[in-house]
Amino acid sequence: MNDLIMSYKQFANLTSEYVCILKSEKYGEYRYEYINDQAMQQFQEFGDDVTNLKVEEVLSSYEAQFLIKKYNDTYINQATTVFNQHKGGIVYETKLTPFMDVEGRVTHLVMMMRDITVEHKADLHLEKTKKELYHHIKENEKALMASKERYKCLVKYNKDAVFEMNLDGMYLHANPAIEEVTGYNAEELKGNTFHSIVAVKDIDKVVYFFNEARKGKAQSYECTCVDKNNKYISLDVKNIPIYINNEIIGIFGIAKNITPQKLQERKIKLLAYNDPLTLLPNKALLDDRINQSILETRKQKNLMALLYVDLDGFKNVNDYLGHSIGDQLLIEASQRISRCLENRQTLARIGGDEFVILLSDVLNKEAGVNCAKKIIEVLKEPFELHEVSFQLTCSIGVTYYDGSKAVTGEELLKQADLAMYHIKKRGKNNVVVYNEEMNINIKRKITLETDMRKAIKDGDFYLEYQPIVHTKTKKTISAEVLIRWNHKSLGRIPPNQFIPIAEETGLIIPIGEWVFRTACLQLKKWQQEYFETFRISINVSVRQLQEQKRFIETIKTILKETGVAAKDINIEITETLFMENYEELSQMIHQLYSLGLHISMDDFGTGYSSMSILKNLPIHTIKIDRSFIDDVEVGSRNRALINSIIKLAERLDMQTVGEGVENEKQLAILAEENCDYVQGFHICRPVSAEEFILQNFKEGL
Repeated sequence: MNDLIMSYKQFANLTSEYVCILKSEKYGEYRYEYINDQAMQQFQEFGDDVTNLKVEEVLSSYEAQFLIKKYNDTYINQATTVFNQHKGGIVYETKLTPFMDVEGRVTHLVMMMRDITVEHKADLHLEKTKKELYHHIKENEKALMASKERYKCLVKYNKDAVFEMNLDGMYLHANPAIEEVTGYNAEELKGNTFHSIVAVKDIDKVVYFFNEARKGKAQSYECTCVDKNNKYISLDVKNIPIYINNEIIGIFGIAKNITPQKLQERKIKLLAYNDPLTLLPNKALLDDRINQSILETRKQKNLMALLYVDLDGFKNVNDYLGHSIGDQLLIEASQRISRCLENRQTLARIGGDEFVILLSDVLNKEAGVNCAKKIIEVLKEPFELHEVSFQLTCSIGVTYYDGSKAVTGEELLKQADLAMYHIKKRGKNNVVVYNEEMNINIKRKITLETDMRKAIKDGDFYLEYQPIVHTKTKKTISAEVLIRWNHKSLGRIPPNQFIPIAEETGLIIPIGEWVFRTACLQLKKWQQEYFETFRISINVSVRQLQEQKRFIETIKTILKETGVAAKDINIEITETLFMENYEELSQMIHQLYSLGLHISMDDFGTGYSSMSILKNLPIHTIKIDRSFIDDVEVGSRNRALINSIIKLAERLDMQTVGEGVENEKQLAILAEENCDYVQGFHICRPVSAEEFILQNFKEGL
């Protein structure tokens, strides 16, 4: 055994390979016993001698683990192991040979390593080249086969009709899909021309494109054909020249059935320009027709009219009976309106319950009004739907254009809309013709709305106070708070001009909060400086009351911030609001009452209150409307009504206030009828907080 090892050592000094002899003390433990000069270059960092060192003491952890695993495999298998090692960009072929003693135990491992980098790279390159060549050949074979199969599939299984024609346009071959597209199978078409099934209107077009394809230019076009069932079908067709040896020998045709798409396009076009419910022209189509009519009117110097129709109260039908019945009602209403129209007249639906009628080339300015009156009459007839009878009214605005000046369709629509809005605000169910004053009014309204927003920030609003006095003692017991607006350029604007706009736009909410806070601050100041006991009355609107949670929270917050007692605040709500919003207001009134506030019903006698409202709601005061006070001197009937109101209030334990007292006689009559309190210009006009104190002090208060 030792002689064999010595022989290997002598051989190692003669070979150019790296040779290492490792002593195997036991499985997994290997020491270097001999390393030839070539291999020694790998271990220069350990000095000239690494013998008797363990593998893991010489090599890196990773390399030692790798080699020890290989040593262990050779140790166990007792057979030569060959493997490659990659180190520093060099590939080594490594051969491990075990040596056993007489008892068959492995005592040594001889490791021989040689640099095979060049051969390895050559082998890799050769292998790669072989694979690429093989892959290329296979791919070409597959591509050729696939090309043939694709061609067969393309023709046979294509859902579109694929056919071959000779240069005369005769069918030669066709795939099965041609029967699905045209109803004719390939045999039925063979010998016929493609043009034979083309609709007459498109034959010239199809012949032209076929001839262009014969010249070598692929063509694509749409045409209408007649199928076997004699039905029109829309086809998308491609004609492609067939080349053999650079010569055109025929034409390929591909035809796709696009009939469903064409029907859908027509449907989309219909929806783009027509209302989906009534199928009437929509706003887009109406705009186009109005613009055409304007051009024609300017050219011919004739007259055209626009009618803007709004169905009154239609929202209630949707709210209470549902949109399904509402839609049916709209359809029938539009049909009735259509029957009122003649040629060259367009009826369009542009909104939920809004229609516009374009009358082109009318004889005179009576035409639009007469048409509107017809519509009002036909809509009066009851509508019978689902065993329910409906009656509809409508408001109609009319505008005319005579071509004398430039105008846009939108401007005419706006004019008719303004006229409709004008009549809707004044009773509905009527017709009115647009005039320029309406435009001035709407511009003023827009101006006021814009300026009102600034006024809130800039502090242009201020308050005045009108005394409410005891009828008998003439003592001032409270004051009604009235908002005023001193516009920077328009001067003082009456409340009846800006309050409705504030209600409509929602600005009444921040304005109302400002009024409540400012009035409470003033009241607190008065109570601290002049009156220990005093009350103010503040008017609230329906818009404020609709914001129930916010309104209640605002009152609580302001009372807390200002330190004003709830009992010193009187909330005035008009009788009309009580009547129109009883269910909504009932809960609100009880909440206000529970806070300790006083509640007054303002303008009593104008809203026909039911007795249940007076009985069920916690109302403290009834304010008799000024319309009764105005005529109390001239007839006994008004006085009797006032007497009845006062007696009713007494029985219900409520107090009364007579509003709008203008003279001494009215005051005397109210005193005789035992009205508790009065207010009006005869007592005192609304004045500033400072003037209010001066006047009351002057009277010894």
